[in-house]
Amino acid sequence: MDLVFIRVLIRSTPEKPMKYPDFGALDGDVRDNQNWAVFMDRWGGQHIDKKSKMKEADDVTPMGLQHCMYAVPAKFALAAVNMFPEEVSILSEVDAAAFYDDRAHAHEDENRMDENKINYIRAKYGVEGNIFSADTKDWDAEDLKALDPEDITPGIVKNVNKKFAGFKASKDINVLEAKDIVQTS
Repeated sequence: MDLVFIRVLIRSTPEKPMKYPDFGALDGDVRDNQNWAVFMDRWGGQHIDKKSKMKEADDVTPMGLQHCMYAVPAKFALAAVNMFPEEVSILSEVDAAAFYDDRAHAHEDENRMDENKINYIRAKYGVEGNIFSADTKDWDAEDLKALDPEDITPGIVKNVNKKFAGFKASKDINVLEAKDIVQTS
């Protein structure tokens, strides 16, 4: 699906610790007449800057502010930028990838672990300590697959959403650039 990545500035105020632009004020037709949060989660969810956390300033975000990123249809992106030019900007694919990889998801592990499944395997074979140093020659094939991150069997599974390229592929997203949506909308 063709989507645009937008960066949204979140402000911190005494009455609201995370104040987003009021996307509910946008015409209903640009958000399919849905609550804006539901609408935006449909397309790939929120990717929040985990580096600044509003309490720290860095070279990208001043103190008391935070950025997040959403993938949205072009008509929503254009309407949001027009209504909230100080808080919303359209990102290029390169900038979206950098934000995703370096700020929003850098803290994530390469693999996702199902601790219940791993503990079940430990108990089943009497493994204490590092499960990867255990002798596995008599283990069931299904249990061995659970320890292979490249296999989809529950256990240890590769985090395909750790990097922007994997996220895009898993959601079947084709990124539209700002120059392309201005011409087609």
